[in-house]
Amino acid sequence: MDFRFIFEFLICIFYSSCQTSLVNEDWKRGEVGNVTLRCPSYGVFCEDHFSSLGNNTKNWEECASQCANDKDCIFWTWYIADHPIHPNTCILRDACEEERHVDYISGQYDCSTVN
Repeated sequence: MDFRFIFEFLICIFYSSCQTSLVNEDWKRGEVGNVTLRCPSYGVFCEDHFSSLGNNTKNWEECASQCANDKDCIFWTWYIADHPIHPNTCILRDACEEERHVDYISGQYDCSTVN
């Protein structure tokens, strides 16, 4: 844990004046918490923590690529092509609470090819 960041964050809250640099890409992407997803994780839906709606994609690799190119994205969830309501939808997320659902594929920002 980066104590400098914690100190700056507490100062930020106390004075109600946060700088964008306090929440930077290195910190966010370096602190993914206890979640470790396979690359990719078939049948996993990242619940809550909606960050943004990506462009519709033909496959999970395109969704993963959108996440890799978005500094605010840490996890992504792709709704499979056969999804009954939102086929080929890509959701970019800033956190992930795993739920099991067959209609989804999820991964971390650095998962863009099968490992």
